[in-house]
Amino acid sequence: MAPPTSAMTTRVVLNNVAWRAGERYYEKLYRNWDVDAVLEQLRTMSDVELNTTWRTRAKELVRRRMPYRMWLLLGRCNIPNVPEVVMEHASRNAEVSFYFGVEDGVFFEQERGEEGLARLTRRGRRIKVAHVPALDHSLQARASRLTAMQIVDAALGLSHYPAEEVATCAA
Repeated sequence: MAPPTSAMTTRVVLNNVAWRAGERYYEKLYRNWDVDAVLEQLRTMSDVELNTTWRTRAKELVRRRMPYRMWLLLGRCNIPNVPEVVMEHASRNAEVSFYFGVEDGVFFEQERGEEGLARLTRRGRRIKVAHVPALDHSLQARASRLTAMQIVDAALGLSHYPAEEVATCAA
């Protein structure tokens, strides 16, 4: 008699913007910072020339030019946001679907998420990353909340989320 097979867990993540596995970053973020201002600055960094500190300018240079393996190593040390770190943890023994609105999708790309997605997919991880234009980050718009509920209902098997609403990222 064959041993029973366990069903794979399914996880859904909506509009993730912080890509760190350690808790210290989040404790600091929520205790000391104006979270909305920080997230807005992160989202608009590529569009607006900001008066930034040397540390921020150096980090942006590193983000764009550092070899990916070094970028990943820094992410595992909880220094920058590196999507692969969180995607790797979330996809252990699970199938994971990440859904992003327009702004959060841009942030995923800025943080080199496509590179991490490709690496993990090649290693057999079951990860789907999709851009859903109807989602806003805080799910404040009614259409955004309804879309989020449809995504969650589909993950629970309660309905079918329409594929035409999703633009899947290339892996």
